[in-house]
Amino acid sequence: MVAGRLRTLLSFFAVSTGFWSGAGVAMAQDAAGWEWQAVTGTECRDGSEAGYFLRRRTFDKRLVVYLEGGGACFNSLTCSQNPKAVGNQMPGKEGIFQERDDNPVTGWNFVHVPYCSGDIYVGTQKDVTVPGVAGKQSFLGYRNIQLILDNLHKMMPDLESVLITGVSAGGFGAIFHYPNVKEKWPDSKVVLLDDSGVPLEDEWLAPCLQKTFRNLWGFDAALPEDCVACKGENGGGLVEYANWLKDRYGAGDKGMILSLQDNTLRFFFGFGLNECRPPLIPSMAAKAFEAGARSLRDRYLSGGIASFVQPGTQHTFIGGKSFYDTKSDGQNISSWVQDLLDNRAVDRGP
Repeated sequence: MVAGRLRTLLSFFAVSTGFWSGAGVAMAQDAAGWEWQAVTGTECRDGSEAGYFLRRRTFDKRLVVYLEGGGACFNSLTCSQNPKAVGNQMPGKEGIFQERDDNPVTGWNFVHVPYCSGDIYVGTQKDVTVPGVAGKQSFLGYRNIQLILDNLHKMMPDLESVLITGVSAGGFGAIFHYPNVKEKWPDSKVVLLDDSGVPLEDEWLAPCLQKTFRNLWGFDAALPEDCVACKGENGGGLVEYANWLKDRYGAGDKGMILSLQDNTLRFFFGFGLNECRPPLIPSMAAKAFEAGARSLRDRYLSGGIASFVQPGTQHTFIGGKSFYDTKSDGQNISSWVQDLLDNRAVDRGP
């Protein structure tokens, strides 16, 4: 019975985070206009090469960089359900990927980055041993995105606007690479949209779990040197990055979408329960996670990072029909993203 529950939970995780297993990616341009671009020097968790899919609009000066989700690799259970190579993670066909009048990024150049580093795009270490996982792991997601941004800048050096976005692990990645995008295109308007990459305070995202991320992935090397509060002595403090973003870059061009009882994040954050000695099937209580999400919004997002908050347990929104169908305070997500691009998004939700 326990094994059955675990399989069900992991199946839900695989669907909700956007992970598809499989071998090989299409290298030629497909019918929707996507073309695979391998990037020299990038490295997936298993050592294979990474890259991105590009849908090019030659005469457009706007770019979406979308970071795919897929969980995280930090123990035998999570690594078994986390993509270690590009596989067949193809760009989506719904949500923000659709070309339709009410999509605010219709007509933009679009980059879809498959997730294969297992480190929410912040890893800086290779040849890492993860207990219970066979072979050495390469956690180089931070370097990979830097190389991808370099590659894109050579191709499109003069852009008017860049939207850095992602879902789940890609939402976290978008947060931490927003400064890199700003640096790469200093004269462009750069906007951050994080979908369900929610860095809660230490009370809910246990410092011992944060310390695991730091040690395995080399997380601290991806953090700004002057974000001293991000590197707590006990291993905690990652949530302080939100304050650093606000202090460094101000308000108006950053937004986060989150659910108050996000089922997938409750599973991952549950590994921090009982001082990182969780039950067999970890899961943070729904009410506890909601308290953390509300505290994050009120204490860290307010005044600099606009929030679109939903009740319930859904994990990720922009890659599917929810991008158009989900509403908060009478406004749907696609309309709210248009406001975000126009620097006039307001907080939405209960």
